[in-house]
Amino acid sequence: MAHHTIDESAASVRQFCETELKTYWQKKYSAYCEGHETDIPLSLCQTPLPPLQISQNRDGIPQRALDAYKFYDEHVMQQDWGSVTLARVAIADQDTYVIRVTTDGDDGWLEVFDPTGKVLGAARTYLELVSWGEIKAIRAAVDTGEYPAELEARLDSTLWGR
Repeated sequence: MAHHTIDESAASVRQFCETELKTYWQKKYSAYCEGHETDIPLSLCQTPLPPLQISQNRDGIPQRALDAYKFYDEHVMQQDWGSVTLARVAIADQDTYVIRVTTDGDDGWLEVFDPTGKVLGAARTYLELVSWGEIKAIRAAVDTGEYPAELEARLDSTLWGR
């Protein structure tokens, strides 16, 4: 029974993340169509943890979330082609740690952990589109730039491609 609950928890967290990304990009797209920019923050990144806190793990950040942040920081941020945010976010009545990676283009990555470090989801993103997968495959795309099969038609599937 407990295993079933964990799966439901991960599913609800993933659904929340997908909804937040879609809402965020719909607002950005609407503003674009109306001829103006909008500086709305993505709620998943609205309250990022400061780098000092991350480096010193002062607030009980799970090691797996720290490792994810460090991986993306090293491979994206330090290579100067994107940014990385680690935020503590309440999702589906639980605290989560969200690592959001955005590139200088339209693609990105997303990893979510519970307070014990359990993986609740890892995804490759393109604007509002999300493809969940295994962490190893998701992170491998940082070096290859490849997209999973679900995102192959991304240019035709996104709001911005219409």
